[in-house]
Amino acid sequence: GTRVAAVAEEDDPAADTNTRTVTVWDTATGAVVTRLPLGGVPQFASRGGALAFSPDARHLVAAAHAADKW
Repeated sequence: GTRVAAVAEEDDPAADTNTRTVTVWDTATGAVVTRLPLGGVPQFASRGGALAFSPDARHLVAAAHAADKW
């Protein structure tokens, strides 16, 4: 089936960024397929973070702009 992935940003700047996860849902059922650790990337989405699936939807990549370098 089709899948969608998202990262929730933490509003609390003091929150532990090492606990942030990427959640993947099955769009047909609405069920959570998996939660993957994102690691300590602060402000992932607001700093230009992006998620992308491979064409076969078997792989997911996350990338973020940090310290003015990609």
